Amino acid sequence: MWCLARICQLLILHTPQVTMTTPSNSTETVTTTATATSTQAPSIRLAGGTTFSGRVEVYHDGAWGTVCDDSWDSADAQVVCRQLGMSGGMARQRFGDGYGIIWMDNVGCFGSESFLQSCSFSGWGSHNCFHSEDAGVTCLEPPTPSPTPSPTPMPAPSPAQALNCDFETSCSWTNPSFGKLAWTRRSLQTPSDSTGPMSAQGGAYYLYTEASSPNYPWKEFVIEHSVSTAGTLSFWYHMYGSHVGSLAVVLAGGGSGTVLWNVSGQHQTSSSASWREASISIPEGSSLLRVVGTSGNGYMGDIAIDEITFTEAFTDVGVGRCVDASGAEVVHYYKPSTTSATCRQTCQTTHGCV
Repeated sequence: MWCLARICQLLILHTPQVTMTTPSNSTETVTTTATATSTQAPSIRLAGGTTFSGRVEVYHDGAWGTVCDDSWDSADAQVVCRQLGMSGGMARQRFGDGYGIIWMDNVGCFGSESFLQSCSFSGWGSHNCFHSEDAGVTCLEPPTPSPTPSPTPMPAPSPAQALNCDFETSCSWTNPSFGKLAWTRRSLQTPSDSTGPMSAQGGAYYLYTEASSPNYPWKEFVIEHSVSTAGTLSFWYHMYGSHVGSLAVVLAGGGSGTVLWNVSGQHQTSSSASWREASISIPEGSSLLRVVGTSGNGYMGDIAIDEITFTEAFTDVGVGRCVDASGAEVVHYYKPSTTSATCRQTCQTTHGCV
């Protein structure tokens, strides 16, 4: 009898779906993340729904708590589903009220993070919410397998194309892991009065630095991306507010790095004022680019960026010559990978060579 009891105990410890009784005497189905051992507490779970949907709850400092739905969107939901070992992710707000601590608020994920706790948020236990605002998600249920052939993989974007991001979906710019504050993805106006843009430059979403306490004074917000070729980095920026600090593009390396571009202070006169465009020359052989927003001396210092693009530089390493229809000689430059035949064809198309 002792053996049978021990086997049942082990089975219960290793079952990922359990039924728990809340203080209101109701029962809820709870789905948790897998853990390394049976003695480790899971870090995230869904409650009040099904295996694939429910209210999001996170485990921190020895207690489970909920997440407020301020700024909650599909990018945040995708991270939750990924952390639970599922796919997809749609933001939902109603799976019943939670109880206890509200751990997270103003969550702003890019959508590519592995853990919800890696996204930007207001700080553990910092919120202005009630449990009626508890956030939820719906993940995709796995489809029934079918014996269809694997599709031909799409070619990966070039290193230069990978830098392009309009923040409408997830992109490959990341928050660094060395202790700097994270930029927040948002649509419409930033939460604080008299600072930040009214809306995105293009589309619905943009990134911004939340300058409210305790994020000032002189706190740095950083996103970064590797780059291996020379070119031009362009993006739009909005710096409205009497406490705005500075915005810089920095090439990492050599201590604090090399500042390639920098502006400071207020550059717009209102939230509805037009965004400005920046274009920065990136030298050959670069390794890591960082966009650094620094808060000023007060909460009215939100800085926003949108629509990052990178244009690879054209390096003249060869020359082709031909004669156009008027008899004038035309010189056409080409890259090492361009064959002579391709060069002649381009010359004909561009210059009317004969």
